[in-house]
Amino acid sequence: MRLDRFLIPPDNEEIKYALIQAFSIIDDYEKKDILLVTPTKNPMHLEGISQILRAERFKRLKENETILLRGIPTRLESLQTFNESNPRNSVIIGIYSGKAMLGKIDDSNAMAAIAVPSHIDEDVKNWIKTWNPQIYGKEKTEEKKKLIDSCVVEKALEKITLLMSRPHTPQIMIRSTLDKEMTIALFKMLRKYNERYDPDSIRKWAVRNGWTSEGADELKDISQKVLEGKKIRGSKDPVLNEDIIKEWRDECNK
Repeated sequence: MRLDRFLIPPDNEEIKYALIQAFSIIDDYEKKDILLVTPTKNPMHLEGISQILRAERFKRLKENETILLRGIPTRLESLQTFNESNPRNSVIIGIYSGKAMLGKIDDSNAMAAIAVPSHIDEDVKNWIKTWNPQIYGKEKTEEKKKLIDSCVVEKALEKITLLMSRPHTPQIMIRSTLDKEMTIALFKMLRKYNERYDPDSIRKWAVRNGWTSEGADELKDISQKVLEGKKIRGSKDPVLNEDIIKEWRDECNK
């Protein structure tokens, strides 16, 4: 499912702008509801919401009731209770988004996500580089740039993704010891044949191509360890047909 992504830069009125953004796009989606997600329901994480809602409405929202904002059902959850597989989630507003929240949003069944970080740290920067979200108050940005420079490395990633795919779930991750061993072997083969890659770009490519955020983290970790020549405990190298590197190179040179 396509997930449209938006970013509200840190601002004194960032939550108000996030709601304005949600109201402006919600008619584009079949389901019309808004989910506010905060790290916790502690007062410090709810202060911004309380400042823009009347006290009675805010109290109902905090007590897990659904309220109407401009006629749109709106509810509140903490990161701990947020269920990313819930199909009701139409437009998510991730308030004070960090790595954990952005990962859950990326894995969700939502139609659109509006990230509202309290500050732009490295995790938020990586999310922006990965998805190239529409930034509030700016012109629509260009299409996402290509993440993997090497055609051969990209073909290897496509192969890994195919091997990790399961027919009963759209989410891709490393699920078994054999999955992990195959992944390590493929990265070792790339290293052996001097096909260069960047682990950070590997992660960005993975989440953009159907991997869960947790699975993408593991893929990055394996690629980093192989690149650095580190031994990965408990892994055995399965036998791979190394002719596949030549095949990929031939395909890429056409």
